[in-house]
Amino acid sequence: MRKYIGKNELKILNILWEKSPLLVSEIVEMDKSLKIPTVQRLINKLHEERIVEVADIVQSGKVLARRYKPVLKSEDYLLDELKEGLPTVDNKNRFYKNVVGALLNGSDDARATIHELEDYLKKKKEEMEKQ
Repeated sequence: MRKYIGKNELKILNILWEKSPLLVSEIVEMDKSLKIPTVQRLINKLHEERIVEVADIVQSGKVLARRYKPVLKSEDYLLDELKEGLPTVDNKNRFYKNVVGALLNGSDDARATIHELEDYLKKKKEEMEKQ
């Protein structure tokens, strides 16, 4: 993955991570701050860099149009972003704790988030014990 994904590219990716495949026009419908020429240009750029791919070609009105889906998973993007800060972090465990704390503070439903994290950590621990 490349080092930097711009603000509007990230908007497009967030939309595609939420629901895909989508036409360019559907992406614009989901975020009115984006304009069709901008999305077309950025989606082509993301496609060239293999961050998104053409899922299929469908009839849109009187023309055929491409629908796009992400190749890059949101989890992989977030992990890469977190790893960018790690080389300078002396205490990685404290860093991870702070990241989880920040996520919980920003959560609409902290209890549900904690439950999901507990389930995830339990599964991860079981996987590690099998190795």
